[in-house]
Amino acid sequence: ILLLESADDLSVDIPDAVNVLALFVARAVVDDILPPAFITRVQKILPESSKGLQAIQVAEKSYLSAPHHAELVERKWGGSTHLTVEEVKKKITDLLGEYAENGDTMEACRCIRELGVSFFHHEVVKRALVLSMEKPSAEPLIRKLLEEASDEGLISSSQMIKGFYRMEEILDDLCLDIPAARSLFQSLIPKAISEGWLDPSFAKSATEDGAVPRQDNEKVKRYKEEVVTM
Repeated sequence: ILLLESADDLSVDIPDAVNVLALFVARAVVDDILPPAFITRVQKILPESSKGLQAIQVAEKSYLSAPHHAELVERKWGGSTHLTVEEVKKKITDLLGEYAENGDTMEACRCIRELGVSFFHHEVVKRALVLSMEKPSAEPLIRKLLEEASDEGLISSSQMIKGFYRMEEILDDLCLDIPAARSLFQSLIPKAISEGWLDPSFAKSATEDGAVPRQDNEKVKRYKEEVVTM
């Protein structure tokens, strides 16, 4: 907040300060350093004509509200990946398939890290969960991988939760190929929480049949909207 409050002074020496600060804030939100609520909260504090408010508005409208905004921010920042979304998905599928065969957790984590798509780790989580249902024998390995990725900070708590929400969204379709998918998913939730790699807040928002309680609809809706654009 102090940095945003000093934006007017910064603009004297750095003409592009508004855009630089906007990208900085957007990146912080994408990387889970700042909560999305920060954007709304700080707009109420900064003066209407300030450069700091302009920076927040640019961050919100030009970056965080854009389609695939996380990927956009990563590339504007100078991210390492030049892969398309489909190429990243294929690489995730391939590395998880190899991991299910060799069980090398350290190598799998290295491959995930080298993808350089921290904003897309919810896809890793979702595909890992799907694989654990397609190959029940691989479930212990998948849990080990996600626990390790969580413990070392490779996959953030919010990305893990988003991955579970995305999994929840496809359960109906998945049940056509894996009839027990819903029960497998529900049995996995308490295991993930007890092992420490899924925040207990997810269990509070999900009922036994995979639905979401009414009082949490808005919170879940926001999560799902973020997932769609990330």
